[in-house]
Amino acid sequence: MDDANPWTIVADVARVLEALGLRYAVGGSLASSVAGEPRSTQDADISVDLRPEHVDALLDGLSARFYVPAERLRRAASERLSVNIIHLDTAMKVDLFVAGGTPIDEEVLRRRVPFSPPSATHVLYIYTPEDVLLHKLRRYEHAGATSDAPVARHRRHHSSPGTGARSRLPPPIGRHARRIRAAHARVC
Repeated sequence: MDDANPWTIVADVARVLEALGLRYAVGGSLASSVAGEPRSTQDADISVDLRPEHVDALLDGLSARFYVPAERLRRAASERLSVNIIHLDTAMKVDLFVAGGTPIDEEVLRRRVPFSPPSATHVLYIYTPEDVLLHKLRRYEHAGATSDAPVARHRRHHSSPGTGARSRLPPPIGRHARRIRAAHARVC
């Protein structure tokens, strides 16, 4: 088993989530790469339907291979926040986003699709390509933050003074804006 491979590390987390009966979906750069937008990543993003009553069992299942801040995990589960866990052998960060914090969380978990990474022996659930784009659009429009340098550069160079940072959506989001907004409107 290749411990340095992100998919292998995500599969470790997924096995624990599934053993507890928790629905999850891998998003972020990993899901984006599957959807055709290759990206290198130093972390993994997982949306999970985590409730406070699952926290102790999750801590037990993950603590042998991951650093898991127990109190932050409890707070994330109760307040529908995110928490970072760290794979002990590789120091890879896995961001757990607790579902329920936004209107589309339930839909993301309902629409998730199975994926078999070539490097892992475990079938994982990932975001649909539309949900990858929805999350990027939401980050761009709501928080003005993104992990995509082209989006950040676009915002700096294409926003007009005094009008805020919103202008045309940058590629690749701009090509899909109508479809993304329609999907977002159906969900929200």
